[in-house]
Amino acid sequence: MKHRWGDKIYFPLAGKTECECRNGCGIVKVSRHECEGGRELHWTEFWRDAERIEGSGTPACKPVKSIQYEARGYPL
Repeated sequence: MKHRWGDKIYFPLAGKTECECRNGCGIVKVSRHECEGGRELHWTEFWRDAERIEGSGTPACKPVKSIQYEARGYPL
């Protein structure tokens, strides 16, 4: 399954954008932008649960199965 990236959220002071996969896999794609010695540097990182995912390329999209609860007549 391919990722379906949501809307980008811009962080201009940090020089990055973030977008989360809409499939529910929990992966956040972070694009970073910096200038060093007159050169623009750009790279992409992937995060899940506040932990960076190591490796090359885009990690696989494995949606987390959601638990469906049946509505019953429980008192509030």
